[in-house]
Amino acid sequence: MLARAPVTLAPVSERGAAEWALGCLLLDMAGCFLCAIRRFAHLDVCCARILLKYLPINDKPMIDPKRDFIPLTQNYDRLKAYQKSECIYDVTYYFAHRFLGRGDRTVDQMVQAARSGKQNIAEGVEAGATSCETAIKLVNVARASLQELLLDYKDYLRVRNLDLWLPGSDKYEQCRRACMAHNESAFYRKAIAVRTDTAIANIAITLIYQADVLLRGLIERLKCDFVERGGIREEMTRVRLQSRKGRK
Repeated sequence: MLARAPVTLAPVSERGAAEWALGCLLLDMAGCFLCAIRRFAHLDVCCARILLKYLPINDKPMIDPKRDFIPLTQNYDRLKAYQKSECIYDVTYYFAHRFLGRGDRTVDQMVQAARSGKQNIAEGVEAGATSCETAIKLVNVARASLQELLLDYKDYLRVRNLDLWLPGSDKYEQCRRACMAHNESAFYRKAIAVRTDTAIANIAITLIYQADVLLRGLIERLKCDFVERGGIREEMTRVRLQSRKGRK
């Protein structure tokens, strides 16, 4: 076995000894501080366990779901305005591809206008969950798109010297009553299959007029909702205050 060499300590100055002593003191203080933190953390865990065990916990939400400021869905497909716009799209798709020429740009324009009316209603109603301003703008875009489509149908009848059914005539009144009674697109897809271009154009025009009335009513309702409840920031503030009040 090899003999160990004797350990010799180098001479330490007074300053070095003082620094070494200070370092030891700091290490001891740090150790005590960490021990204190561990004890307090253990105490907090114990207290939390006691509270969870013995205190009653209310698992019901403080916020009334009926007044939640961000509803998950607005059910746009239940709106009569959307249902009418869906009927308008289906009628227009059939009409444009059936009676307009293959290379006619009006085909795409009419179909896109009908689609814009339908899609913007859905998007606007869903956007209304967080922004009344966006909802009103998009619903108004839907109105404008349907007005563009209305002009296309009227132009088709006028340039071809076909009849536009006017209020008071038997055909107009019969068409108006039928369109008022039916909002399902399947009804119109079946009905237009045996109708002339004049009849289909007048049916579409009647549907657009009725949809416009419904969309104007929808815009008024959105305006009233904004006046009553405000925007998303006001809703968030209201729900936050309600939540705080429920905790007291």
